[in-house]
Amino acid sequence: MTQAQASFTTHDQLGRGTWTPVAGWWTRVAARIIDELVQLVGMLPYIIGLVMLMDAQGLTAGDAVSPYGTVQPVRPVDQATLLISVGLMGLGGILSLVIWIWNRVVQTGRTGQSIGKAAMKIVLVSSTTGRPIGGGMAFVREIAHVLDGFFYIGYLWPLWDGRKQTFADKLVGTVVAKDVRQAQSDEPTWAQRALA
Repeated sequence: MTQAQASFTTHDQLGRGTWTPVAGWWTRVAARIIDELVQLVGMLPYIIGLVMLMDAQGLTAGDAVSPYGTVQPVRPVDQATLLISVGLMGLGGILSLVIWIWNRVVQTGRTGQSIGKAAMKIVLVSSTTGRPIGGGMAFVREIAHVLDGFFYIGYLWPLWDGRKQTFADKLVGTVVAKDVRQAQSDEPTWAQRALA
């Protein structure tokens, strides 16, 4: 692969171009795994509530499921346990959503980096300006990942695309680049300081 295929060029108002190397597929996968693990922390109350509810019903993971897709309870659950477990499940869902919005929409839109991207020293930027895309477009990009999910072709597309873009990146006009600011500086990013 030539260097021109693994980079993109941005132009300022005077038409001067800046070459920036794009991030590799495995680096992007590692950043996504880190982001998913961060979001999983928010799901811990949900998991605890689900386990409490299953335990109160006397269910295990191997219990039979009805033809309608519902698990038949073995014993009734008292109201206090039901309220606590459902409350924990609701809290976990809300926490996970808040973490997703903050990490993948707000932070990525504002700085170009989620916690995972910062840890992997990559940045999401506009393919024309080379700057972070803002929260609104970061949200649109996250929703556009639905296209990437069809047979996972969109997620695999960066393996053979010259600019290493997913379908969502192409739709929104973004690239994930190596963070050249970090390559030139030894100072850790905010995410690296938080994870240390």
